[in-house]
Amino acid sequence: MISMPPRPTQRHSDSALAKEVQELADQLAQSKATANVLKAIENSSSNIQPVFDAIAKAATELCGAQFCELTRYDGVLFHYCASFGFTPKWVSDHKSLYPRVLQENSVSGEVIKTGDVVRLKDAQAETFSEYLTAREFGFRRMVGVPIFNEDKVWGAIVLAWSGDDIPKEPHIALVQKFAAQASIAIENARLINETQEALEYQTATSEILGVISRSPNELQPVLDAILEVASRICGLQDAYVALLNPEDGRYHVLSLLSEGSESTEYMLVNPITPDFGSCTGRTALLGKTTYIEDAVNDPTYDWQKKAGLSGYQSMLGVPLV
Repeated sequence: MISMPPRPTQRHSDSALAKEVQELADQLAQSKATANVLKAIENSSSNIQPVFDAIAKAATELCGAQFCELTRYDGVLFHYCASFGFTPKWVSDHKSLYPRVLQENSVSGEVIKTGDVVRLKDAQAETFSEYLTAREFGFRRMVGVPIFNEDKVWGAIVLAWSGDDIPKEPHIALVQKFAAQASIAIENARLINETQEALEYQTATSEILGVISRSPNELQPVLDAILEVASRICGLQDAYVALLNPEDGRYHVLSLLSEGSESTEYMLVNPITPDFGSCTGRTALLGKTTYIEDAVNDPTYDWQKKAGLSGYQSMLGVPLV
């Protein structure tokens, strides 16, 4: 006697078929989302914001998550990059908190510290740094995935699931795939920016050399060209060249590119003494490039106070030797 396996019931067949159809639909959705991210990378050039936006949206929808946020860490501060699923009002308020320091007991913070996938079971527990937000929006489980660039953790993709929804391992693998695509976009943008900067610097050098060749015996056109190029590349408010007058031992402004501030007008009629009270004087004394990050709070910078002017926040001085 030969025994035969039981024939599947109609209900079992329908269930298996529905499962296969759902799996095919999921694969199709993932393929479409991946294609959209890759398309964004292709079109992004040096602007990678569309890539971040596409990743946040795709990760949220394909993983059945409630929210997604993508952030960058510069080694000191977190910077907001993109999010999906939050209300516009919440996003606006949330973005105002950035840049922000690394938060202890946060998913993104643990991602940065470990360089690995981080899973959180209960975001509403008071031990979690953002538990009030979790309670407000009703999510509990969270997952953070690192984004790498040049073998370092560049940032994090963090997702949250509502209620008792549990993130599936295939979904986490998918987010890791998106993180890898983000890495590609970041590296592409870096290379493009470096190429553009190198070309810009080369063009600037050629412009100045051209002026020198056309004015071999004239200093003024060369100084004016240097200021114009430096202002264009660095986005300066004001720029000037001051040369030492051996007779009075002070530095007189010889060339000036300005938006018409009181400070520059004052310099034209008040030569600068070589001392630590001004950027020019400090550069002359030290004989090297000098950067004043915060002139308002610099303990030795007092040139603007002496002049009675509200001048600049930061300054850079480069010696002519």
